Amino acid sequence: LISYPDHLSVLKVSGLNENNSLISYPVEYNKYLHYNDFVTTDEIQSEVPSGSLGTEATVSRVATIKTADTFVSFKYICKASNLAPNGITDPNGDVVKTPNWLMVGWNARIPYMWGGFSSLAQFQSGLAANKYAGDIHTTGVSSFAVGLDCSGFVSKCWGLSYHASTSYMPNISTNLNDWSLIKAGDAILKTGHVRLYLNRTQNGALRIAEATSRNWAVDYYSYAISDLGAYGPFKYNNMENEFNEKIITLNYCIKENNKVHLNWECDTTGLIGYRLYKTLNGKTWNLVSDENVLKLKDVLLDLPTEPTFYRVSAVKTISSANYESNWSNILGVSPVESTKRYLIKVKFSINNHQ
Repeated sequence: LISYPDHLSVLKVSGLNENNSLISYPVEYNKYLHYNDFVTTDEIQSEVPSGSLGTEATVSRVATIKTADTFVSFKYICKASNLAPNGITDPNGDVVKTPNWLMVGWNARIPYMWGGFSSLAQFQSGLAANKYAGDIHTTGVSSFAVGLDCSGFVSKCWGLSYHASTSYMPNISTNLNDWSLIKAGDAILKTGHVRLYLNRTQNGALRIAEATSRNWAVDYYSYAISDLGAYGPFKYNNMENEFNEKIITLNYCIKENNKVHLNWECDTTGLIGYRLYKTLNGKTWNLVSDENVLKLKDVLLDLPTEPTFYRVSAVKTISSANYESNWSNILGVSPVESTKRYLIKVKFSINNHQ
């Protein structure tokens, strides 16, 4: 399967059953290509931000990565007036082009916007005011679009009141100079692009969140350190040092004897308990029980009266203070028995990023 900026090619390889045979690509494919050779990840080189800089409140690491998750998981409705996949000129003369994965109706993930620095509330109100959902035309910043670029995303996650460009971020952060020192909420930074570090995967890759031209949205990715030669690990100067690094997997959420049975797995070293949250709409999460009650990795709850989703976090004491971990995955249960069958239709497209 050979990828191009605008299509895929499928090659049939023959001779795989022959002993000691050397199979080579056809000469036109026998070369190294990388996605970043085709699309830019660089951001707009904005001016140094103005205002009261360096006076931001300290932000916690778990709050930073939870904020990142809200941008990735945010759900919203687009109208036809919010979309311009073929490009359009706004009233100020700036060209706006929205990502072509967006559709009329429900969408998820905040779209990429060149120069964007929208909060969730600003994004939602912008759509209601018929502004465009994102802008991937990387010349000029339109005031008629809403969304986030890479540094706008990280600035929001760090709780900044201003849009810190990648060229300005070294002024408010410290280069760690060693990838082993990076912690959740730190930046993977170079001038022109920035990513937010979350955790390491089981194979040692770095799991990150970023707003990128890779799919013109805020999303999760993973990179080997060898992929990050031009980048460095940076800690935001107002980021707290301590962090509860526990990772929880919610194994199941099932109906059992008119109850909801939840079970999860987590390294229990140093833990004092868990916090369980629920939601009916996927946006507003309410605390069901905290670490003073939840001591085991298993709980039975009363069956809700409508479809409900759950997630859990772990709490441990660090330096005499309690720190909450990141959330687990989300699982749900419905009290209604149903025999309906559903067809899930997946749309696959290759975007042309020219």
